[in-house]
Amino acid sequence: MPKSVRLAYPEYFNWVDRGIVRPVKNQGLCGACYAFAALAAVEGQMGLQGNSAKLSEQEVIDCATHEIKFERVFLGCKGGDDTAVYNFAKTHEGVTSEYSYPYQMRVNRCNTNRAKVHGSAVSSYVKLPVDEEYIKEVLFLHGPLYASFHASDAFTAYSNGIFTDPNGDCSGEKSNHAALLVGWGTEYGLDYWILKNSYDTWWGE
Repeated sequence: MPKSVRLAYPEYFNWVDRGIVRPVKNQGLCGACYAFAALAAVEGQMGLQGNSAKLSEQEVIDCATHEIKFERVFLGCKGGDDTAVYNFAKTHEGVTSEYSYPYQMRVNRCNTNRAKVHGSAVSSYVKLPVDEEYIKEVLFLHGPLYASFHASDAFTAYSNGIFTDPNGDCSGEKSNHAALLVGWGTEYGLDYWILKNSYDTWWGE
């Protein structure tokens, strides 16, 4: 894990402003937030290298697996985790483009017989500790990050402004959603994080 350094951070920072974050997508009724967030993180790293390609969530949904009690299980539309996505991109030497393997909001037969996008292979990854200062540091130095958290009903209905769950339904809950962490800011003395979600452009700002 990278050694922590002390930095003077700007009050507002957003990777979207630096042109490496792709437009918001819509996962629809398929519980594939893990695929959208993890591939968005990979796309962010590609963007830092000048590659603006969009990767296929559908390929991940159809083909990526993880092990549950020594049984390989397809992630599909029932939720998953980022490590399975990164492992898929590592073992298959990358991910197919969204153009050649478009999103269909359902699970289909796996087809990995397609050309992989140059630069989309993952060589390594690391899980960060739940330490906001450290997360801010890594976000600032290394690009957008996959973030998993508990998304309550109120979060799903969020439209604008700084979201604070009215029922305190965040702390200590099991993660049930993932999005891309792209920045932070402060408004009226209240610090906030900036997320790119996968609920289409009607959600949030």
